[in-house]
Amino acid sequence: MVESHNLDVDPGKYRVHNVRITGATKMPPDFLKVTRMMDDLIAFLNLNLQDKEKKEHPVKTAAFMHHKLVEIHPFTDGNGRVARLLTNLFLVKEGYPPIVLRKEE
Repeated sequence: MVESHNLDVDPGKYRVHNVRITGATKMPPDFLKVTRMMDDLIAFLNLNLQDKEKKEHPVKTAAFMHHKLVEIHPFTDGNGRVARLLTNLFLVKEGYPPIVLRKEE
């Protein structure tokens, strides 16, 4: 895994190289695709939040957001932590309690 626990590795910036996740069979997308994929995810979430007819259940949106962010793996380090934080931020904003996702789960 890319877990170095060294938060000085390009903090707040999308990764500029390809990475492998230890123990995973699926590779994250090529780093050249990350910006477009994140832009698409953000556009989808904005549309989902603004268009009442297309709005999904908040728990479904939170699960989708978490899954897509981890799948895109936009950062060199901290992708899981960011995904969990954003998921809980979204859930709390929607009136739900935060969830705890243990690393082994």
